[in-house]
Amino acid sequence: MSLTEEDLNLLNEYVYNVDQEKLEKPKLDRPIKGQDLPMKNNKVVHVVDTLDDDKTGFQGLAVAPIVNGKPDYNQISIVAAGTDPSQKTTDVWSALFNGKAPFHEEGQLGVAEDFVNRVNDVDGYTVTQLSGYSQSAYMLEVGGRLGIPTTVFNGWFIYNNLSPEARKFIKENPHLFINYRHNKDMTTFLNDFNSSLYTGEDFGTIIWVEGDSHNIKGWEFDKNGRLIVNGDSQEKRAVKLAQIQNQSALAMYSLSLLRDRLKASGGSLSANEEIYLNNSQALLAVSAASQTMKTGLASVIKLYQDAIVETEQLWTDGLQRARSIGTDLNESEIIEALASAGATEASVVTEPTAFYEKKIAKAKQMGESFDALVSEIQSGIEKLVQSDRDLASQL
Repeated sequence: MSLTEEDLNLLNEYVYNVDQEKLEKPKLDRPIKGQDLPMKNNKVVHVVDTLDDDKTGFQGLAVAPIVNGKPDYNQISIVAAGTDPSQKTTDVWSALFNGKAPFHEEGQLGVAEDFVNRVNDVDGYTVTQLSGYSQSAYMLEVGGRLGIPTTVFNGWFIYNNLSPEARKFIKENPHLFINYRHNKDMTTFLNDFNSSLYTGEDFGTIIWVEGDSHNIKGWEFDKNGRLIVNGDSQEKRAVKLAQIQNQSALAMYSLSLLRDRLKASGGSLSANEEIYLNNSQALLAVSAASQTMKTGLASVIKLYQDAIVETEQLWTDGLQRARSIGTDLNESEIIEALASAGATEASVVTEPTAFYEKKIAKAKQMGESFDALVSEIQSGIEKLVQSDRDLASQL
């Protein structure tokens, strides 16, 4: 499987240590081709290749996940380093003053694309993911040109500079690309004022998150390695939906690569291979729909739960106001007076609560139905793989 967002975030630190002149991140190892890098949660990745280009200041790092004790060269991720302020004659000068900004062929962009192609051209290697940080968000352009999914952080990037071929691919496949940005990041503000008026049409790839940090460490991740936000419910829901769509698109992309690999190895797909791929695509579609629905249902359920609390509070507040007004009345007389105006505990609390609880139960039932469908498809695929040893060995 592809590396998580947390993995990519850490690799965006590691890549600075590809610089052979100094150890930019002294708390992290220097990535060396052929060796393994320790990641978080006891994970390890294998260094496939590195590049330190003195002319442009580009540093690149290609890694493969360790699967069953061996590097999986069919899932290589490549990360490019952002601006190193100490390299005034390369990184900073190239990015800002010399007409060699990353968007021009003679700058880091061209070197980055060559590096990706160099790795991809090795027999048995497949680059499936790109990443960058700040200035190296130009990896979005590389990913768009080469048709490779890309996730960047704090992207210093003008989408109007996309080449026609990159623009076309990103427009047609927006869920393969994510640019996580803080909406009050003063560094990116200098580039495009943190405004869609100046970033250009991003096709929904910019995920705006409340915050002002430009630090690569300024992001938080959950136990599954997904980026999380601490904003309001709407912001959390927007990020979650974007991630669901991205993960589904990445999985579909991986399946298309698997289809190509199976065809290349045997000339054509067997019946079982065809069934497996078709069922997997169906599973991904259903899973994505299920997760999207769950996110929406969770919001709906919370609305109903909040409404129940509000009805109880409404009755309590109304009763309190009635007591403050009818000081000469006892409790039963106050209740009777409210009832004469149509305000009873049953009409204000009990009946609405029963209605909302039915809605909540219905929402939960819908979620359970989707879970059952996903489980059924998953079980069918697992039985198919177990019954076909040749297929299992290829997967």
